[in-house]
Amino acid sequence: MRQETLQHWTEVRFPQRLQRISGRVHRIVTHGGTYILKKHNKLRHLELIYELQKNEGLPINRFVLTKAGDFYAQDGDVYYILYEELPGEPIYEGFDSMDCSVYGKAIAILHQKLNETFLQVPLTSNYIALDVESIKNYLSRKGRKQESIDVLNDHIAELSFLKKSVIHRDPHPGNIVIHKGEFSGFIDLELMVEGPRLFDIVYCSTAILSGYYPDKKDEWKTVLAQIVLGYHSQCSLTDEELELIVPMAIVIQYQFTDYYIKRNQDKEAILNAEISEWLHLNRKEINATMMDAI
Repeated sequence: MRQETLQHWTEVRFPQRLQRISGRVHRIVTHGGTYILKKHNKLRHLELIYELQKNEGLPINRFVLTKAGDFYAQDGDVYYILYEELPGEPIYEGFDSMDCSVYGKAIAILHQKLNETFLQVPLTSNYIALDVESIKNYLSRKGRKQESIDVLNDHIAELSFLKKSVIHRDPHPGNIVIHKGEFSGFIDLELMVEGPRLFDIVYCSTAILSGYYPDKKDEWKTVLAQIVLGYHSQCSLTDEELELIVPMAIVIQYQFTDYYIKRNQDKEAILNAEISEWLHLNRKEINATMMDAI
């Protein structure tokens, strides 16, 4: 980020501190407050963000207009948006010692508000993208025999009948801000698509499972149950949806397997495939823990 970029906004012309969070995101501390500057490369993302801002009830961070009255600044092919920072921080660890129902409730609130938002920007319905045959061939080359891969196409077919609506598509805990134990808001909604609401619920839980496997995988069953309970307490899930939670988790883990296969990252690909198999072999116990909580 060039220093000249900040001159587009009155609020950050004289920053006290700049913190690089990632290649696309900077945190800017000023006397007047704290802001997030995010770089975007796709105009479609900008249009989607603008549409979302129209719903004042959406739990998201709000952009700050430039001095020219625009909601973004352009530097060549790169676009910058300045956001007000939400109070709180994302949580990255210690999920087994907190009440994770806060995540399920947060996702339910987001889904309710998204359903109230009219979006003129068309969304894709490609919420799952994976090559089943490629995964099978990869596992075969690695000498891994997994029951779960043999029923993967069946799971994908089952999930295809679920009702679709607008979903976040990337609601891992790092994209959910918590303040004093309460939900504050969501960030990074640029990947939004049309898909079953179950995807967001399960995606949040599997993001935690990836860090808990294998040593704390049993504790994760309770984490999943709390997330589902939190959502269910705000927006009732159907019996069909509850039955498809583990199949959705298996599909999501294989999606990451496929992702890492394509990037020649064997360690990560095998780990995610192993998690998929564990979910398959322990689905009855996982469902029992979840249903006991509900």
